[in-house]
Amino acid sequence: RNCQVGGHHEQMGPGAGRDDALLRDAVQEHRGRIVKTTGDGIDAAFETPSDGLGAVVEIQLALLDPATTAGMGLRVRCGLHTGPVQARDNDYFGGTINRTARIMNAAHGGQILVSQAIADQLRERLPENVELKDLGAVRLKGLATTEAVFQVVHPGLYQHFRSEGHTAELQS
Repeated sequence: RNCQVGGHHEQMGPGAGRDDALLRDAVQEHRGRIVKTTGDGIDAAFETPSDGLGAVVEIQLALLDPATTAGMGLRVRCGLHTGPVQARDNDYFGGTINRTARIMNAAHGGQILVSQAIADQLRERLPENVELKDLGAVRLKGLATTEAVFQVVHPGLYQHFRSEGHTAELQS
């Protein structure tokens, strides 16, 4: 079973190489592997949703820490989803990958969004200080069906986001 995460930098700067190393290390420390880089982001696969959640929380906390990012905290968008995929040529394809990308794209910088499938598997195994906030069913760009989306809440992460643009429907 694979858990997919998509991440996207809202800001790029001279520390991008260091930030890439931080992303790579967090993914590897949580039993994941980077499937591909997407310019200013990554797609990664994990053994379990818990591994994926641990990686994205670690990434967000590290990138918000000015000591880690040479004085400039970075806000990245993260999305987690799980489901069947087709593996081919060291890459993954299929509806799960598309849905993961759409969930990530619905997030604000500094926000982690997860699908209902991830929430169902994590609910009884959330790490200490982590909660899931139900944002309701949202229509994701390019998909015919809605997706129940949850925001990962942690005391060290941003928790409130302005209602603007493509994420207005995520505000509860």
